[in-house]
Amino acid sequence: ASSFAVNMILHSWFISAAVFVFAFLAASGDPLDEEGIAGSLARIVGRTTLKSIDTATPKIRAVARAAVKGDEDLASLMSRVSELERENAELRLWVQRRKAVDESLSKFTLEELKGLAREKGIMVGGTKSQLLMRLLEEKA
Repeated sequence: ASSFAVNMILHSWFISAAVFVFAFLAASGDPLDEEGIAGSLARIVGRTTLKSIDTATPKIRAVARAAVKGDEDLASLMSRVSELERENAELRLWVQRRKAVDESLSKFTLEELKGLAREKGIMVGGTKSQLLMRLLEEKA
């Protein structure tokens, strides 16, 4: 039954016009003053419209900005992507080093690591993990 009603509204210009007029009349008054279904309907339509506008506003601004600035924004975005890719590569390297440290930690004593650090002029303080990480970073 409801699909029949929706089909009639979408395909009949007369019914569509009647629904539009009803919605217009329901929304034309102050929705806070009205009681019953007209006020409720007006509030629902108003809230939905505002939500739709709020959702679309950032997209519209982005499209307008891109249309006005064009290549300038594109160059800025490409620069930012390049920067993020470099940062991502650095983080991947850090993760690889950290895994290597975790796997190698039991192979060395703290005194052995301190001796290696002193030979290379690296700061000796900290935990075994920190010391081994510094040695790996120095090696790279």
